[in-house]
Amino acid sequence: MDNKLTKFLSGALGGAFDATMSSFPGIAIAWGALKGGVSNIRTKRAEDFILFIQNNFNLNYFNDENFIDGLAITFDSFLKQRNKNKREIIKNIFLGFSGSENKEEFEIERMYDIVYRISEKQIRLFIEIKKQKKIVILSQEYGEIKNYNENYDEYKYLEFLGLVAINQEKNIKTMYGGSQIKEEEEVFITDFGSNFIRFILN
Repeated sequence: MDNKLTKFLSGALGGAFDATMSSFPGIAIAWGALKGGVSNIRTKRAEDFILFIQNNFNLNYFNDENFIDGLAITFDSFLKQRNKNKREIIKNIFLGFSGSENKEEFEIERMYDIVYRISEKQIRLFIEIKKQKKIVILSQEYGEIKNYNENYDEYKYLEFLGLVAINQEKNIKTMYGGSQIKEEEEVFITDFGSNFIRFILN
């Protein structure tokens, strides 16, 4: 461990953090291994997270029981996450959680579950929806073959995660001799998705 981390672990905040980490069975083993200097693949991740806590939070935060619960959940999620970009998203979510006035209502577990499930490609597509406001993923005019967006299944998965909603629209145009129907499926970001994407773009 570097000197900065060692100093943190021996300080007042380190003691509070130590007590928190040691009290959660699912985390205590990994935390104990880190403190004992045991080298493993997740040690650098743990060190990164601990320094993140040191740089962003003081001892007062540890008086909040909801903060402590969120910290334990976050440490576990961060340690298990292999993707560096996703670990940064987890940090951003935790910063949002810690600054929330209503931590009990903050959907931190749901957000971490989505970070675990979503792919990098789906993250890029999700950001693209934010930029364009909506995306048409399926269209068909009467008598034509349906035209699917090449990423149709990815958007449907984003819908399954609750990040987007897919609305079907039918536009009926009156033509000479009859009517022509055009159907489209359009993708929009949900309210939850709008909240979640803040932590991706931050």
